[in-house]
Order: sequence, then structure tokens, then C-alpha cells
Amino acid sequence: MTQKKIPHPHNTRAPTAPDATRGRRAGGAWFVTGTDTSVGKTALTAALVGALRARGAAAIPFKPVQTGGRGRTALDIAAVRRICGLTETNAPDLPSGQIFTPACSPHWAARRAGRELCAAELARAARAVRRHADWIVAEGAGGALTPLNERETMADLMARLGWPVWVAARPGLGTINHTRLTLEALQRRGVPVAGVVFVAARGERPDALERENRRSIEQMTGTPVLGRLPYSPALARGDRPGPAFWRAAKALLRAAPAGARPG
Repeated sequence: MTQKKIPHPHNTRAPTAPDATRGRRAGGAWFVTGTDTSVGKTALTAALVGALRARGAAAIPFKPVQTGGRGRTALDIAAVRRICGLTETNAPDLPSGQIFTPACSPHWAARRAGRELCAAELARAARAVRRHADWIVAEGAGGALTPLNERETMADLMARLGWPVWVAARPGLGTINHTRLTLEALQRRGVPVAGVVFVAARGERPDALERENRRSIEQMTGTPVLGRLPYSPALARGDRPGPAFWRAAKALLRAAPAGARPG
């Protein structure tokens, strides 16, 4: 399988996102998905938002669908804002997308609420939020094939948006299979992929298994593993992580392919 991806600097000119609008201020939009639930999407979203803001971009997070939440702001977005030190003064707390209380798949949570999610409507809501910031980093729910309804998945939402997708993955055993399945689902829908990021869930340093996983994913899919976010006990508590995390976050921006890299 050859994964459709954003070209790197030595390749051809980067494509333009399908929803780009003339006159919009410089910036962009990314989407974060994962190879599974609880794999590190929120940590990766926080890393990208924080690194962008460190470069002077007015970046904000957005969650199209949140399950297991309540209130106006999605729990994952509240965590990202806390981790990145965002306040009403330096970053408007815009309403999140659809929020459902049950902690389950979005299609079932919506059905239990007597509603049905629609990828087109979720995409319109995300684009509306996009107009309020230089950069938006949208975090998906679950994985690429998490169902929105009986017909559409989170990958269909990504395809409608056309924003470069960052894939959060575990660095350890099983990640080759999970990552390849995720990339294949995105490739089938023509979704542009920025790359894969390993998110450590424990404090171990990269070992031979992780290095081989990285090599295998890149060789078998043609998609780069752009880096690794280290485990942070503070982040696990929902607090602001230390310098090592932010150094890794900034390195991700430098490693991003040309079509996904901020100016």
C-alpha cells in the first residue's frame, strides 16, 4: 500500500486544501486522529497547538464530536487549553462541536440522544471555527473508522475537510498493524496525511522494537513517522508538561512536510 501524503520539501509543490478561501489570513488547519482510543490524540493536539502558538500563530483546538462529556466545552479541548495555558484573554473559548454525555461511540451516543450525526454538518461547523483563528487543530473521536452514523465514519469527515491529518500511534508492540490499518482507511478516501507521531505512554526511552516499528511503518506505507512525544507525568495529570515535551512538539513542526508546515 502506498499512502497518499503531503509532499516533502524535495518533492513537488504542495497541494492546496480544498476549503481554502481567498482573502483568509495566513494560517492553516490540521486534523488529529489516532490508531485507537486513548492512544494520545489529546497530547498530540496540545503539542501542535502549543508549538504553533510558540511560533506566534493564533492556534486553537477544536473537537467536532466529544462523547463522555458535558457542558459547552469538550473535555479534551478543556484539557488542551489547560495544557497550553490558553485563557479567554489570549484565545477565545469557542463552542465545541457535538457533545454527548455517554462515553461510547459517537453514532450510539447520538442515537441515544435522539439525533444523528452528519459528516457534512460537522465539516461546516469546523470550517466556521477555522475562520476565528490563524490555525485550528481539530481532534477526532476514537480512530479513523469510528462511526458517526450507520454509513459515515470519522475518516469521511476528514475527507470532507481535506486538512492534513496527523496520526497518533503507540510506539510499542502492535503499532505496525494498527497504524497500517489507519493509513489504509485514510488512503482509500484520498485523505492527505502529514505523518505519524509516536506518543509514549510510559517513561521508557526508544528501544530496538520502537526503532524497527518506525522503520517498518515508513517502509511499508511511504508515510513518515515525524517524531515521538515523550511521556510526561504532568501531562498524564492534565497539567502543563515540562521542557522535554515542548522540545519534541517544536521538533514536530520542523519535521512536518511542506504542505502541512506553518510558514
